[in-house]
Amino acid sequence: MARSADRGVERGGIGAMRQLATLNRIARIAIQDLALRPMLQRIVDILHEEFDWDFIACASIDRASNTFRCEAVYSSLPTEVVVDYQRELGSGVVGQCAQRGETIDVEDTSEFEGFVDTLGGTRSELCVPVVHDGEVLAVLNAESRVPRAFRGQRELLET
Repeated sequence: MARSADRGVERGGIGAMRQLATLNRIARIAIQDLALRPMLQRIVDILHEEFDWDFIACASIDRASNTFRCEAVYSSLPTEVVVDYQRELGSGVVGQCAQRGETIDVEDTSEFEGFVDTLGGTRSELCVPVVHDGEVLAVLNAESRVPRAFRGQRELLET
C-alpha cells in the first residue's frame, strides 16, 4: 500500500534514498557475469518495477551499419519494438540521441520534430546515451503516454 502511495507522490521524481536503492540494484546486475542481453533485460525490468512508465528499452549502436538495435525491452502496450528491432541512426528520438551523444528529454512529443511513435499514443520520451571513452555505445529509452512523465528522473537515468 505504501509503495502505491509513494508512486503517486513521486511522479515528478523519486526520493534520494529510493534513487540510491534503484542504482544499487542496477549496479549489482551490471557486475554479475551475465551475457549482454540478459543483463540489459534485467536492468530494464528493474526500471519497470520502480516506475509506471509504459515503455523501457535499451538499444545498442552499430556505427558500421549506421543503425541502432533493441537489445532489451519492456512494454505495457503492444508495440512494434521487440528485441532485434532496428532503425537508422538519426531517426526518431533514440536515433537522434545516439547520433548526438546527448540526453533528449521530450516533455511533449507533439512538439518534437522527427518523433516516431512505435507505441501508439506516446506523449513523452526520455533517451539517455550510454557513453564510454567518448563513444556512444547504447541508448536507454523510456516512453509514457503522459506528458512530462520524466520530470525529476533524468539525473537518475544519466547516472
